[in-house]
Amino acid sequence: MIIQKGMIMNNIKFKEFEEQISDLIKSNEYGFEVYFWMGKDSELKMLNLDDGAPKNKKDVNLKSQVRIGITNAVNEAFQGKEYDTIDNFADNQNKLYVVKQDDDFRPFDISKFDTDKEEAVKPEDAGDAKGLLFRFAKSNKTIWGYQKFSPSSIIKKRKNNFIMRLFDNETVLVEERNPILVIYSRVDLLIIDDHIITSNTKMLERDFGLIEYVKERAIEVIKKIDSKAILDNDELLNEYITKGKTSYIRKMMRLDKSEVLKLSIDDLHKKITKLPRWKDKFVLNPETKKIELNSIKQVESFIDLLDERYTRSDVTQQEYDTSAKKKAK
Repeated sequence: MIIQKGMIMNNIKFKEFEEQISDLIKSNEYGFEVYFWMGKDSELKMLNLDDGAPKNKKDVNLKSQVRIGITNAVNEAFQGKEYDTIDNFADNQNKLYVVKQDDDFRPFDISKFDTDKEEAVKPEDAGDAKGLLFRFAKSNKTIWGYQKFSPSSIIKKRKNNFIMRLFDNETVLVEERNPILVIYSRVDLLIIDDHIITSNTKMLERDFGLIEYVKERAIEVIKKIDSKAILDNDELLNEYITKGKTSYIRKMMRLDKSEVLKLSIDDLHKKITKLPRWKDKFVLNPETKKIELNSIKQVESFIDLLDERYTRSDVTQQEYDTSAKKKAK
């Protein structure tokens, strides 16, 4: 029942995210600003985008263009998608994964974002910035969008290349010595109520240390497994967190919710000694019936066992390797 309640709470929170994003997309009554995110100490530097009346009445000023482009990007990437908790990102499905920032994982400390500070962006800031943050504000609600800088986001003059601006009706090209910023119509993640929402979990692992957070969670999961007294030894399981395959370490995040852990040690013993898939996979202590893990292969088989990696068709009795975990209704 506790797990079911947690699932309901997650679904309610997901619904709140969807409603806030939908409200953002539909409404034109929200503030919009763009910042360089410097990374360190959550420092922001506002980009003063031209928001004046364009020379041609048919045109739209730069700030409005960026606002429209980024809003459309949010709509495309974050509307009509399935949400899931970060615990299940091992599935690698086309979902939006949600992670609650805490003391162990807080790449964006929004409490430290100083939006009142209007320090002008300098050309040299472009080389130090990690990416762009887009701030959508309406009443007391704020949504942040992040765009990671790619190699082509900042075009700089280098020793052996030359940057020129092409002007209408000009025949002479002038060298541009300052960096040129490219803002793409793309949002890599959203930050809502201190939750990060993204489908790009590889970026979180590569750029923000998510894998270390995953390993910390895996250590906590092992403690729960130990409390079930089904292992004769957990040394290799603990060691696996630092030396094992990342794909298996990701799976460990959700093992504390494993249905297999609900079985008594006698029932589990019967299952793994009789089922063809698990028979002879482990060494079992004849007196305690506990599982002994004596090799890396056995550790991975144990993770697969708790994760219920393999499923069997009731119709054909064919066994399938299933990475995604979603209970059938």
